[in-house]
Amino acid sequence: MIIGTTAQIFDHLSHGMALAVVAVALLVLARVVFGFTTRLKPETELIESENSAYGIYLAAFLSGTAIALAGSLFERQSEALVPTLGAMLCEGVLLIVLLRLGCEINDRLVLTGFSLDTEISEDRNRGAAFCAGGSCLATGLILNGALTGYSDGLLYGLRDTSLLWAIGQVVLVTGAVAYRRLARFDIHQLIQFDDNAAAGLRFGSFLAGLGLVVRGALLKAPMTDLSTHGLNTLLLAVGGLLLFSLLYPVGRRMVLLTRSSSDEIDMHGNMSVSLVGSAVTLSIALLVAQAIALVQPPPPQAPDSTPPPATVPNE
Repeated sequence: MIIGTTAQIFDHLSHGMALAVVAVALLVLARVVFGFTTRLKPETELIESENSAYGIYLAAFLSGTAIALAGSLFERQSEALVPTLGAMLCEGVLLIVLLRLGCEINDRLVLTGFSLDTEISEDRNRGAAFCAGGSCLATGLILNGALTGYSDGLLYGLRDTSLLWAIGQVVLVTGAVAYRRLARFDIHQLIQFDDNAAAGLRFGSFLAGLGLVVRGALLKAPMTDLSTHGLNTLLLAVGGLLLFSLLYPVGRRMVLLTRSSSDEIDMHGNMSVSLVGSAVTLSIALLVAQAIALVQPPPPQAPDSTPPPATVPNE
């Protein structure tokens, strides 16, 4: 939308206000769904127990939901309001379902070896909460990228969003499992038995970084041809994963230039080092995501059949 007059500004603001109200309503719905789909009771954990681990988990889920919902606002400011609100509601319900499903998949396939509910509720394990939080943020970022794609109509858009989410989840789980297998430290030991919050934050930030990279691959993906565009998007996401994996050790070394940061985190639970390392991880992921997003081709456009204007020869 091109803003040029005061009337256009107010029209744009009113349009944006309606979109924001619907988005916040969907965020509230996600909060309610989260309470009903987990065995942990928010009132008990937040008020009676003052459980900071649960607070980290819930905060990350709501943040991941907001990130995903931001994707449903992509290029909606210039569309007709009533159809846009209906499409947002449909997309919002779908993304809430996919976000919860993605978190459950990550819990079973990535955060294996311990019960997340037990670690957060009974042990108040902030390391486990950071891992679960990184998983929620990663899934929200994947959905954000999936919702920015180009499809032919609402129904096809919902289908393509689900397909892109599935592609992103496969890449996310693959990268996370490879990380656990190749790491020289035992994440299960550090988190469950040592209650190492710094190690949990390191792994959670890696998951969030993977989500950023996958989002870059999914951003504005044209899905008019499923076989071609779906495969291209998958290859782009895998390429981004490999590039991120190659640069990740550089970031680990960047934290403490003269020595490895692993010992400080694994042996001493140094949260200061882990915070800096997490920031470096997310920074590298952001740069990789932006770099591979530039490779994505623009959506196909119909050829312009308008004849060129007649030219008048100079006298």
